Amino acid sequence: MKILVIGPQFPDSFAHNIAVALQRMGFEVSTGVPALVKGRPDHKLNPWLSFGARLLPALEKRVQGSFVRAVEKIRPELVLSTYGELTPRTVKELRNLAPAVAAWYPDPTGNLGREYLLGSDYHCIFFKEPRAVALFRKNLGLPAYFLPECCNPLWHHPVDCTPEESSRYGCDVAMAGNCYYYRLRIIEALAGFDVKIWGGRTARWLDHPMLRFHQRHYVALEEKAKAFRAAKIVLNTMSNKETDSVNCRLFEATGCGGFVLTEYRAEVADFFEPGREVETFDSRADLVEKVKYYLAHPEQRKAIAEAGCRRAHRDHTYQIRLRRLLEIVSQQTGVHFPVPVESAGCAADK
Repeated sequence: MKILVIGPQFPDSFAHNIAVALQRMGFEVSTGVPALVKGRPDHKLNPWLSFGARLLPALEKRVQGSFVRAVEKIRPELVLSTYGELTPRTVKELRNLAPAVAAWYPDPTGNLGREYLLGSDYHCIFFKEPRAVALFRKNLGLPAYFLPECCNPLWHHPVDCTPEESSRYGCDVAMAGNCYYYRLRIIEALAGFDVKIWGGRTARWLDHPMLRFHQRHYVALEEKAKAFRAAKIVLNTMSNKETDSVNCRLFEATGCGGFVLTEYRAEVADFFEPGREVETFDSRADLVEKVKYYLAHPEQRKAIAEAGCRRAHRDHTYQIRLRRLLEIVSQQTGVHFPVPVESAGCAADK
């Protein structure tokens, strides 16, 4: 059975993890994206084509039309988009080519931009915000469903570091992800600790003292696991646009076996037990207090990290999420997606 995954493919991207997980579940997977847009310029994606398409509707129509013609050659049973820039017209054309067309959007809905997802006729749309799901179902009549992010135990798992790797990645506090002022101001009080911020190039206009800790290096796959394991504390801050949701880093860092100190959201407790599987902070003062405490209590850090890793691999993997997604798509479309029982969870990755 053929599944087309639409979204930028680079190491550890959302679409990349989905494609790999589906392949391990036994599906024939193709990948693609109309304009190679919302990806990383340092992975040779083309943001200029995206910018041009936004300014020139005729160019957008042409680019997406060529993508539809490419999909016509594949003829998948399911088109699964992780990309919010497919136009309603494109989605309509994809429905003429595939019996099931769905979207799984990984960002807060505050990032929807032109809201093409809300104007398109998908069979199913999956969001990580329960509030958004309820709102879109009630007010728009959309087939919206709740599906949070997760980890991929294929590479989000504990790894041993060599002495050289421990020196390179080791620190008091590690972070990974994009830099922006909300995140940088949260961690201002950690200036006196050994901090490492992992991620690719930052915006040129971003100017903040904490950027001196930025490593200017994107970690992914097993290297991400090494960075999280070598750090004494993995700090997870969330976007200020997160409403009643959590981010992917919460699942990835726990899956890698890191001790995770995460920004408080009430929803964290829906996925992990605070104080036993992760720890939380709810202010800058609380952040500093928790960092000092857990740096002085390595055995507690180790116990929490191990419990969090077990929980992430048991309940929060791509295969578990995708089984749920395929069940819902099947109910809505009548298309049957045979998934071997042994592929549930991370069993295939052990």
